[in-house]
Amino acid sequence: MKYTSTIITLLFTTICFAQSDHCPEVDAYGDKIYTIVEEMPRFPGCEDIGSTDVEKKKCAEKKMLEYMYKKLKVPTIARENGIDGLVVISFVVEKDGCITHIKKLRGPNELTVMYEELICNMPTWIPGKHKGQPVPVCFRIPFRIHLSE
Repeated sequence: MKYTSTIITLLFTTICFAQSDHCPEVDAYGDKIYTIVEEMPRFPGCEDIGSTDVEKKKCAEKKMLEYMYKKLKVPTIARENGIDGLVVISFVVEKDGCITHIKKLRGPNELTVMYEELICNMPTWIPGKHKGQPVPVCFRIPFRIHLSE
């Protein structure tokens, strides 16, 4: 089979902040893991762009998509078998910006591994802040992949 197009979408408009049943309550250091904070973590690369949080968020989303498109490698088995669908991954952005606690919540295993690797290898994020202090924050992000013939 020959695939003429691959459509991969990171659903930024539906990025979900994780509910407590999908994330640990505390990190390895004993710090509480938050789900919503005053200043949410962001993908890096936009620290000096724009003056508002909205501008920085839009830029960070764009940078994350660029990262995904550049690094994403659809597994051969998924491509050959036309495996597609929705994958939901949760992870924690620690107070130093490192990514930990990566966990599949939904999706075919052939695609889940691909997204777990992408998230695991992400650069250090800009950490979230609560009351002016960096804190660990849990995310849940849905990804949709469609392999068309």
